[in-house]
Amino acid sequence: MKRRNEIDTLRFFNEKVAVVEGLSFAAKAATQQVRAVVEWKRGKGWESIYVGPEWEPIHALVLTLRFFVQDNEAISLRKMAKLYGRLKIARATAGEFLALRKELNDFLDSTTSISIQEGRQLSHRDVFQLFLYGDLAHGTRKKRQTVQSFSRTPFFSIVQADFARTLIVFVRVLPELKRVNGRALREILGT
Repeated sequence: MKRRNEIDTLRFFNEKVAVVEGLSFAAKAATQQVRAVVEWKRGKGWESIYVGPEWEPIHALVLTLRFFVQDNEAISLRKMAKLYGRLKIARATAGEFLALRKELNDFLDSTTSISIQEGRQLSHRDVFQLFLYGDLAHGTRKKRQTVQSFSRTPFFSIVQADFARTLIVFVRVLPELKRVNGRALREILGT
């Protein structure tokens, strides 16, 4: 039974990555430019423009992406790391999965140029979670208020651009994890 659960989890992970790969956001991620333009205009004040993926494809992506980041899901990257620690597969295969996960986490934990508190810059994970839990997948009160506060400023486009760039990193790493996961499945099944 344990082996069948492991196999089901690995397959479900790959199915959800395939959903991500099939979304229009993923198809455009490699060529999509993402930036924010913020400028001061005499007599008008600050103005900004967000240039990047539309919000409808972002919403579609986030609905699936939450499977990989929420620990109540069997295929969250944290739970998958624990699973890879138990799987009877080649050490190199498990190591590659864990290294890719670490690479993603290192990016998420790196700082942005955004600060909402003196002396502390937000990480990419902070920005990701603000949108995920404050607007798109959940409505945590504090995060929702922060997103709403940001949205009333001309600097919101900077936050939007960072969020979109973070999503692009996910879209690039998940297929690599799927590839390693496929190898792990073949090793378990002996094919």
